[in-house]
Amino acid sequence: MNSKDTYQLKTLGRGLEVLALLKAAAAPVTLSALSRQLGEPTTVIFRILKTLEACGQIRQDGAGKAYGAVMQSQDEGATVLRAITTVRALGDVYPANLSVTELARLLACEAADLAGQLRALRSEGVIEEVREGYWRLAHGCLALASPLIGQDDLVADLQPMMETLRRETRETVLLYRISGERQTVVVSLPSPQPIRYVLGVGSSFPLYLGAGGKVALAYMPATDARRYLDQAELVPNTDYVPEADDIQRRLSRIRHDGYAISLGERVEGAAGIAVPVCGAQGQLRAVMSIVLPAFRTSRAQLETMATQLRGSLAEAGYRIDAGS
Repeated sequence: MNSKDTYQLKTLGRGLEVLALLKAAAAPVTLSALSRQLGEPTTVIFRILKTLEACGQIRQDGAGKAYGAVMQSQDEGATVLRAITTVRALGDVYPANLSVTELARLLACEAADLAGQLRALRSEGVIEEVREGYWRLAHGCLALASPLIGQDDLVADLQPMMETLRRETRETVLLYRISGERQTVVVSLPSPQPIRYVLGVGSSFPLYLGAGGKVALAYMPATDARRYLDQAELVPNTDYVPEADDIQRRLSRIRHDGYAISLGERVEGAAGIAVPVCGAQGQLRAVMSIVLPAFRTSRAQLETMATQLRGSLAEAGYRIDAGS
């Protein structure tokens, strides 16, 4: 290999380094900053930038003083998905934190690939760095959810009834919204008893776990439920091992009964019942649930509680079936 070939390879390598830095950056980077990071003269970096710009890989900002990578559609999709997964992973352990290494393992990527994304999420107040290299969910994420919860008429209508149910049962009452392939708590009224089972607002779970998810599956089109169960990775949280065929068999019974019962599916020793909240045309709008320690109840008591919950919803004017 002659000196010309060596120079060209070095230049190519530097070009790839520049592109990688710009893709990882949370904001456009100036010529002088790139020069300092790579230890190369600004004239060399400038030529590389102009070449990358001509190829459509980077572009200047509005002021013409800094450069940023042009994200390809698949890159943008992957970046958005990774950001959502990062926030969800930190939410699952809150108020604890996770190191960059732990996050990278959960997201199946390199720790270095997360740097720009973590800075971007921090700049928006969604996450915070509690100490160097350790990240935690921040209160800024509440601003993202507040319009959904604060302007949800269904939540406002159901909350008084949920307060009554909590007072009568002395157990935790929950309201789930179903979004995509997950069930998310939008209202949580904790039991007043010292030993209780509580889920915070924003807690999110796959549909194959718990009574709430089973109701959602039972009240969606049968082909959609079958497709979900065939494609989902059914990962157990407890000794309960979810199996697609077993869940599928239970769905018709849940639809017939109008409620679902779960024991120890998400948390060992927890029990729950859930019923659908349907719109005027029979479409599933939400799922209401009561959860409690399993030692404090029996199958018969759970069935009675489910009937009580269905009756309360019917009295409030809500459909509790999907219609024909």
